[in-house]
Amino acid sequence: MVSIGKRHEEKRAFPRMDIKAEMAYTISGKSSAYPGFCNNLSHSGIHFSTQNALSVGNSLEITLDPMGTTINALRAMVEVLRVDFIGDNSYGVAGKIVEYK
Repeated sequence: MVSIGKRHEEKRAFPRMDIKAEMAYTISGKSSAYPGFCNNLSHSGIHFSTQNALSVGNSLEITLDPMGTTINALRAMVEVLRVDFIGDNSYGVAGKIVEYK
């Protein structure tokens, strides 16, 4: 499901879209892939949840593959801007998309 909020409520350069999809990411310099769940996405940012405590400044390569849809997989480099503990061993991560792959 994709929905775009009212533009006048956005204070960002690009509106966010609610994108509920599984994703994976790797931390730069490491080979392991970790699971995450995308909550929303814009041209310049992403918010996702994960069970790993990431650090502000981490550089990630993300892959978001909305299987079963006509949308192509998204691969991008993301800089972690904010990490919030949301309970139940989960963290909300806000990131800036710095490069599309």
